[in-house]
Amino acid sequence: QLDRVLLEKLARPVLERSLAVCERLLASHGLGGVETPGIERIVLVGGPTAMPMLRRWIGERLRAPVAERLDAMTLVAQGAALFAATSGLAAVPPPPPPAASRRLWLQFPGISSDLSPHVLGRLAEEPAAGDAAGGGELAGGGEQAGGGQAAARPATVTLVRDDSGFSTRADLDSQGVFVAQVELAPRRPNLFHLAVWAADGSPVVVAPQELTIVHGVTVTDPPLSRGIGVALADDHVEECFARGTPLPARRTLIRRTVEAMAPRSSAALKIPIVQGDFDAAHLCRLVGTIEVAGSELRGSLPSGADVEITLEVDRGGRLAARAHIPGLGQDFQHVAHLVVPEADPATLTAGAAALRERLNRLRTGAFSGGDARLLAELGNAEAALAAVAHDAQAALGGDADAAQKARRTLLELDALITAGEDAGSWPELQAEARSAHATAALWVSEQGDPIEQRHLSEAGKALAAALDRRQPAEVSRQLRLIRRLGHAAYLRQPDVWIWEFDHAAARAGEASDAKAAVKLVAAGRKAVADGDRTALRGIVERLVKLLPADAELRRQGYDSGVQ
Repeated sequence: QLDRVLLEKLARPVLERSLAVCERLLASHGLGGVETPGIERIVLVGGPTAMPMLRRWIGERLRAPVAERLDAMTLVAQGAALFAATSGLAAVPPPPPPAASRRLWLQFPGISSDLSPHVLGRLAEEPAAGDAAGGGELAGGGEQAGGGQAAARPATVTLVRDDSGFSTRADLDSQGVFVAQVELAPRRPNLFHLAVWAADGSPVVVAPQELTIVHGVTVTDPPLSRGIGVALADDHVEECFARGTPLPARRTLIRRTVEAMAPRSSAALKIPIVQGDFDAAHLCRLVGTIEVAGSELRGSLPSGADVEITLEVDRGGRLAARAHIPGLGQDFQHVAHLVVPEADPATLTAGAAALRERLNRLRTGAFSGGDARLLAELGNAEAALAAVAHDAQAALGGDADAAQKARRTLLELDALITAGEDAGSWPELQAEARSAHATAALWVSEQGDPIEQRHLSEAGKALAAALDRRQPAEVSRQLRLIRRLGHAAYLRQPDVWIWEFDHAAARAGEASDAKAAVKLVAAGRKAVADGDRTALRGIVERLVKLLPADAELRRQGYDSGVQ
């Protein structure tokens, strides 16, 4: 006899797992805690959410009231209707560009669930007299262009929403580029009128003169739960797919080898593939390695040779990687890894074994650090892994439900173990973030333009907020922006290439080609004496290619052979 008491007892483990997923997701966005609840109401969808026990637990655990008077059985259809109502755009062709207009390229989301999206624009170079005005074009849901004639030197751009409820102004830099954050009225199309002004206040005629962004829910392919990239020899990560990238996804990047390799040798070039949201490779998890064996090379592979690396993740979460060496015309693809586990018994068993290995390492660290809370959570993970082994055996006998249950459990355990690993890396990430921000602030304050200084200030505030909320992915994202701004300003220092030359020349004895390094050092000293900064830059770039990667950094970067 199935009464309420027995039903609630049977459902308790499932509800516990579901709530744990919700709590982890909210915590990763700085929500749901005692100090920052951040949730006004909880909307439940689907027939099982009518269960009184579920409603009571959700309200208590997530610290927010459950929305009443909503039909959980028809809510999805209501949402689809709302989406359809906000997505309709008038099928009217854009007006022709005005005569004597300047072409303005725009990039923005056609549909955005964010109420404060960004608009990126670039004013094209002033065309020669007599050029015909061009028409508009839409690319990727939000890229437009118009043609034009010569106009006054532009200085600022204004965007005004058609209901006059919002307006903003942005400065154009020396390249004619601007970035503006706009505010959307919810659940409807938002038309913005654009105007460009010269420094003396006179209008500059541009095309297009308006853009539309619809506020609504976007329906996409399944997203990637964590970033994936290539570990480099300097312990950094070249990110290929950011967290949240819709699947399937594919990208090719070009890197250079750090050392020479002879054909038919016993050496191997390693290209590690890592998963995680950190810039430092050793803080991410190794998920595969492409190996280029010397015994398979058709010819010599010199130091600094180009390697084309292609990563691809399909909808099922299977990661495939390939390395192509253009100089030899050879391909290497010795890696295939599941980022998201499939439900076949062999994959489930292999996934459970990999998680157990990570669990043992994490438990050892928690025991050494005396982290009682983490040890208790890992004890529950051990029991869940035992259940996965049981379900995998049932799947082997043809039980499809057991296979799907094991797959879900592996995903939940992966998230739990990853959270523990991220927590262990947090102090190092904090120190790295503060150091990088201080360094970038120094260079940008000296050599950055006002737009770069403003962007650094905004990134610094976002970084501080992410540090307060303990959000590793957001910290790493802001760090990448801060480093780019700092590096761009650093390269504008008048003596930057003298500094870089001195640093490289001091290591010339380590070069793979000693004779070439000696010649480059002599040529560099002459360029310094002559004050020829352009020649010096080229010399430094060639000299750096001859220098080996730092041994310790390379070890931390999973012995990567590319940079």
